[in-house]
Amino acid sequence: MAPDGYTQNTNYVEIKVDSNTAYQMDSVTGDAIITVVYENHPAKGKLIIHKSGETLKSFKKDFTYEETSLLGAEFAVYAAEDIYTPDHQVDEKGNRTLIYPKDTLIRKVTTDEKGEAVLADLPLGTYLVKETKAPTGFVLNSESKEITFLYKDQDTPVVEETVEFSNKRQKVDLKVVKEDAENGKKLEGAEFGIYNKNDILSGDKVIVKADTLLQKVMSDKNGLAQFTLDLPLGKYYVKEQQAPDGYVSSDEIMEFDASYQGQDVKVVKLSATKKNQPTTVEITKADVTTGVELDGASLLILNKKGEVVDFWTSVKDKPHVIKGLKVGETYTLREQIAPYGYLRTTDITFKISDTAEVQKVRMEDDVPIARLLVNKKGEFLDDVTLLDNAKGVVEHFFSYVTGSLTDVSFNVYAAEDVRAADGVSENYYTKNQLVGTITTDGTGIAELDNLPLGKYYIVEKETSYGYVLDDEPRYVDLTYRDQDTPVVTYSADWQNRRQKVQVNVLKKEKDSDKVLSGAIFGLFAAEDITSAGGKVLIEKDTIIELKTTDESGWIHFIADLPIRAKYYLKEIYAPDGYVRATEAQEFTFEYQGDKTTQAVYEFTFENVQTSVELSKADLTDGKELPGASLQVLDSTGTVVEEWISTEEPHMIRGLLVGETYTLVETKPADGYTTAESIEFKVEDTAEVQKHQMLDDVTKVEISKTDVTDSKEVPGAKLTILDKDGKVVESWVSDKDPHMVEKLPVGTYTLREEQAPDGYLVAEEVSFEVKDTGEIQKVEMKDARPTGKLILKKTDAEDGSPFAGAEFELRIKKSGKVVATLVTDEEGVATSGDIPIATYKDGKMKKEIEYILVETKAPEGYVRSEKEENVVFEYKDDKTKEIEITKELTNERIPTGGYVKSPKTGDDTNIWLPIFLLVLSVGGIAGIFWYTKKKNHEE
Repeated sequence: MAPDGYTQNTNYVEIKVDSNTAYQMDSVTGDAIITVVYENHPAKGKLIIHKSGETLKSFKKDFTYEETSLLGAEFAVYAAEDIYTPDHQVDEKGNRTLIYPKDTLIRKVTTDEKGEAVLADLPLGTYLVKETKAPTGFVLNSESKEITFLYKDQDTPVVEETVEFSNKRQKVDLKVVKEDAENGKKLEGAEFGIYNKNDILSGDKVIVKADTLLQKVMSDKNGLAQFTLDLPLGKYYVKEQQAPDGYVSSDEIMEFDASYQGQDVKVVKLSATKKNQPTTVEITKADVTTGVELDGASLLILNKKGEVVDFWTSVKDKPHVIKGLKVGETYTLREQIAPYGYLRTTDITFKISDTAEVQKVRMEDDVPIARLLVNKKGEFLDDVTLLDNAKGVVEHFFSYVTGSLTDVSFNVYAAEDVRAADGVSENYYTKNQLVGTITTDGTGIAELDNLPLGKYYIVEKETSYGYVLDDEPRYVDLTYRDQDTPVVTYSADWQNRRQKVQVNVLKKEKDSDKVLSGAIFGLFAAEDITSAGGKVLIEKDTIIELKTTDESGWIHFIADLPIRAKYYLKEIYAPDGYVRATEAQEFTFEYQGDKTTQAVYEFTFENVQTSVELSKADLTDGKELPGASLQVLDSTGTVVEEWISTEEPHMIRGLLVGETYTLVETKPADGYTTAESIEFKVEDTAEVQKHQMLDDVTKVEISKTDVTDSKEVPGAKLTILDKDGKVVESWVSDKDPHMVEKLPVGTYTLREEQAPDGYLVAEEVSFEVKDTGEIQKVEMKDARPTGKLILKKTDAEDGSPFAGAEFELRIKKSGKVVATLVTDEEGVATSGDIPIATYKDGKMKKEIEYILVETKAPEGYVRSEKEENVVFEYKDDKTKEIEITKELTNERIPTGGYVKSPKTGDDTNIWLPIFLLVLSVGGIAGIFWYTKKKNHEE
């Protein structure tokens, strides 16, 4: 095995021991000592440095690169530590043999075409590799790399290590800054193009020919146009492709040398500043006539998209300057608001030339004129409208159409000084100066044209026949309206009022100053009425209008009557309660000059009242009947008048003619019934109209009957009381009902003062006498008193009560059982209601006799064989129930007497008493059947 750090020597050495070779002997053993020298070589290191970097490959929109090996990179190799011989031999001072001290430059090497540099035969140890020179076009890689060669084994004479180094290309940063030539403002929107001055090669191949446009870029808001291509080193030039909007273009070429600038420059940064002149436009605003520049015009500039580029207000003698409009674009100069007094002119378009010279644009405004048109109108009779009146009479209402009036003349005056629009020329007219006179033509129009703008007033000088002159001045404002109105026109329809008529009627009571409302009058045509065209619209005697007098007695007709026609008035309906007047009054509506607006005609009519006599009489004798309450109602049910009848007929004045009224009796005289209502109609006459109403008496039939069989009960003393408790009538009933007449309508009480024998006094009966002539029936029923039997059963010895004793109450004559009684724990038994007597034809005939029989004794007691007589004697008409109490006793069965049940061994014949009991029951049943049969036959 070779020593550490050395390789194994594989050569064999043959040793021959003989006298020639054994020249030294071991003193102890005597063996021959032979010395052989065997040499080992130390292991060495081999360093391989590989260099790569990006090289240009192609161009398509941008340059592309690929990683390849680089020729010409120079490296220095240093000892990174002290490097010793591997034999570990030391000198007399104990130091090992040093080959390379630390930081010793071992050697410099350069990469070949494969990008490799090799350094061999290096003692094992650690070394430092540094790039000292980069290949042309690349940036020096300043990174140092340590490489350590370690002994591997005796069979590895050379330890190889490879180190990789990569270099970055030297890149190009190229930009242009765009500025305003006047103020240095950075400009956005300039377009620049970059070109290669020479062919660009990839190896020996031309990939981009010289003068090729490689890229276009636009300047940003900071004026910077940054080229973004990954340019290879070389020479380039930049041209402005398009100037920023509003600036003049430039043909200047900017050259850039982007050659290799050494291994220490990472990026070749190149820049240039390009300045441009803005475009300049000068705009003026002037009067089209005088050429004077104008103040106050609001102007704006629009681009081809219609967007506002600039706006301003014009200033006299100071043109507006706009800089920076886009070369080659057409702009529109628009007047938004014209100066006061001027018309807004049409748009002007202009195109910006690519020049730094001032480009001038001029806009001119015109002034508007005024025009006065008056269309004079008036109303002309055209037609009638037919409407139905509430009382069914047709009314006529005149309708008029508006037409043109001819030959109406006007004077036109200046209402103020009328000045020129520019404020410099002399006035057209002074205030109140007559401008002209105009007259309506056949179409009714009067016109004054080509007036300067200003304020005027017009006065009507003459008007047409039948119309009212309008002499009020009419002020017309023909001043400047707005910038879009070339002709300020005043055009109005002025209408003259027709002369109208007011027809009034006053209605009064005859021989009195009292005015009357409610009279209906008709306004009639006294002749045919024709339209303006000659058509007959209303024939003679046709009603035109109906109207009713108001509370003041007046009628003011509203019919718009045509002029130059005859009319008459006639009363159609009199006021309520009055007789209609029959005379008519006529008039003619005549024109009364152009100063009168309305002709007035007034008429007075007088009326007398209607009279109605109403009589209230007895049906039996026809005489006037006082005390009846009466009303007169109209057709709606409203009370017109009410009164209480006397011995004289009642007079009513002023009832409506033609109206149907109803005479109603609201309350008859005492003892009389309400008569049926009478309808009567008021005639249109001044004579007294008479009507009579007759009344019948009331009739009440009072019956006193038995509550049991409803037969009349004679002998009852009866009394009728009114609502105040006052006796109206008393009598004693007999076999027939009692009749009472002339009881006033109202509520009464029938009272029984005393009942006949055998009857009870009945409760009072309240009844109402109704308002009718028919017989009204009242019935009072009398009840019969009843009996009640009370039994008390006790022990005969100690008087203690006991239950279970049974009794029958029988009619003595017939034996009929009317009640069965059983005593309770208290020894008491009570019957129900028991008749006390027999009745016939409403009278008590005879009291009934009863017997009380004990049918079963309590256990342990002897049944009593005694029959008790019972008679319920009538007391008076107030006692409803007659009560009888019977106290009865029973003896106990003796101890040695009858046994209750047989005992064992008893020889007594038990069937004998049973036989006797059956026989006894059978006999009793036969007697009961016979008695019942006999009573039925009776």
